[in-house]
Amino acid sequence: MAEAAVEKPDGVIRDVIFPVVIGGEETLRALVRELKASGSRYRTKVHSRMRSSYGSHYRRLLPRLLAALEFRSNNDRHRPVLKAVELLRRHADSRARYYPLKEIPPIDGIVPGPWREHVVKETDAGERINRIAYELCVLERLREGLRTKEIWVVGALRFRNPDEDLPLDFARNRETH
Repeated sequence: MAEAAVEKPDGVIRDVIFPVVIGGEETLRALVRELKASGSRYRTKVHSRMRSSYGSHYRRLLPRLLAALEFRSNNDRHRPVLKAVELLRRHADSRARYYPLKEIPPIDGIVPGPWREHVVKETDAGERINRIAYELCVLERLREGLRTKEIWVVGALRFRNPDEDLPLDFARNRETH
């Protein structure tokens, strides 16, 4: 399709592009419908649904979980996630909609691009961080870190320090292992 458009940039779309697309105009219409269904409106709907479920039910468990679990990482790249978890821990009992202005939560490496508009809100006082949206992003990054063992839980078995998974003689017999 791109090749046809470049070869005949002044041509009529119906004459140049439709013939080179398998299924023609109907395929392109289906692609547009799919984009609308999975594009920004879809992301907004997903965000709204997640926020609703988390904000009205699951969020009540967060303070207890954060008090019971201690997260660590052997990789400096995941320090922002651990800092963000600590921020959640400090403000777990707060009912405020936004974090205080004095708090500067880590955004890079925590909030993915499409979520930024839901997390960072422009107010008269400046940029504010919406707590519920931010917590969802932090928990998602934490989940990814736990799954890849880049972040681990002190005292856990499945989500333990990955260094404990190495054989005791690993340093001596690195080549063999």
